[in-house]
Amino acid sequence: MNDLAGLGFWLFLGGVCSTVVAAVFWARTREHQMRHDLVLKLLEGGKSLDPETLDKLLTPPTRARGPQPSQAMDPRAGYRNGNFIFFLIGFATLLYAFLRHAGFSYPLLALGAFAIVMAFLGWWVGDKQFRDGTLPTCKYKRDPRDAHLNAGFVFFLIGYGTMLIGVTREGGVSYPIIGLGLLLVLMCFNAWRLGNKEYREGRLAGIPLERERA
Repeated sequence: MNDLAGLGFWLFLGGVCSTVVAAVFWARTREHQMRHDLVLKLLEGGKSLDPETLDKLLTPPTRARGPQPSQAMDPRAGYRNGNFIFFLIGFATLLYAFLRHAGFSYPLLALGAFAIVMAFLGWWVGDKQFRDGTLPTCKYKRDPRDAHLNAGFVFFLIGYGTMLIGVTREGGVSYPIIGLGLLLVLMCFNAWRLGNKEYREGRLAGIPLERERA
């Protein structure tokens, strides 16, 4: 029964995320279709459109306006968005720890708190590097450590899910399964550490922001 409740909870979260993605995709597609319909109506009405005006009508506003310094992306966006996912995972785990049918669970509470602490720690690190001027995205178009960061994130998700299974399994808490998940989380930290080390040693190349503006 507990396993079914946990599965239903995570299926619900997955359904919500899928719905949001589908809604954004539908809105983008609908906007593109409306632009084409507008052009067709203008042409059918006998109005002549020069190539420049036609290109502006068919091009999304973000591309038509072109890059503007005032709208530059925050260099901390990667840290903020990535750690927001950690926060959501931790919050969902805490919510499940309090509302689960089998009653309150301290191991789930610790697991959720761990993810939330990681989120706040990540936000703090991003802000500190930004203030110190050492944040890679202050100088490069993309963070040169992206491969290490993404690999570590995958390790974390698999490890966190494994620990969650070890805590919520019907037969009771399984410390070997939790240990296996913890090993994957440690591999996540190691991937991030290697990325930072190689970046400091100058072994990770990046595309300077000046090249993008040229």
